[in-house]
Amino acid sequence: MQSKRNWRLRYWIIAGYAVPVVALLVSAGATVMNINTVNQRSQDLVSSYGVNSVVNDFAVSVQSGSKSVRGYLLEKNQQSFENYQETQKNSRDSLAKLITLARSEQERQSLTKVEELLNKLLVFQDDLIAKVDQGKVKEAVETWSKGNARTLVQDVVDVIEEMQQREDQIFATATKQQQEALNALKFTVILASGLSLVLSVLIGIWVISRTSRQMSASGSAIAISTTEIATTIEQQERTTIQQASSVN
Repeated sequence: MQSKRNWRLRYWIIAGYAVPVVALLVSAGATVMNINTVNQRSQDLVSSYGVNSVVNDFAVSVQSGSKSVRGYLLEKNQQSFENYQETQKNSRDSLAKLITLARSEQERQSLTKVEELLNKLLVFQDDLIAKVDQGKVKEAVETWSKGNARTLVQDVVDVIEEMQQREDQIFATATKQQQEALNALKFTVILASGLSLVLSVLIGIWVISRTSRQMSASGSAIAISTTEIATTIEQQERTTIQQASSVN
């Protein structure tokens, strides 16, 4: 019976050490999961920020190209032509980069529409530049005034603004989700630490209480055994004295 109690006590002592370890492992697992979520949301934020940055560059290039063409119509000079060529290249590069960054079918459809509008705009602007180079400045100005240049630019800008609004929503959602993941991470760590502490203290108190009771029981058993041994010795002494008396 005593051996069985001792084994139970050992099990509880082992459990007292195991609980913090298990809680630590659970906390580590939950922490890793939450950290992965935070990292994913951070990547979403970085991706959204990158797309927004490229969209802004694209919008600036389109509008700058339109201004350069108007300047070239008013006064033919190399600087305006070089600016137009540079903005044209930047517009195509930005659009190509946006296509590689597209994350949904909706974004790809918007970019396909933007690409069509941009190609029409660039063809129209190239035609105006060519007419100026041929000395047909008046005809180029009339074509620009009567043509669809402003409409094409505005259409491109409208689609860009839609993309920017969509990216702003994605950015706000990712920011909210990242904050929620951080809050969940803090809650998990606090909960696991508190639970581990409470369970460890409770098991520790129980083990100490059981140990004290067993020690008291063992002490009482030792005292009883000592008394019985003393009584036995006393009886043996009396027996010995009686035997000695009988011999005498």
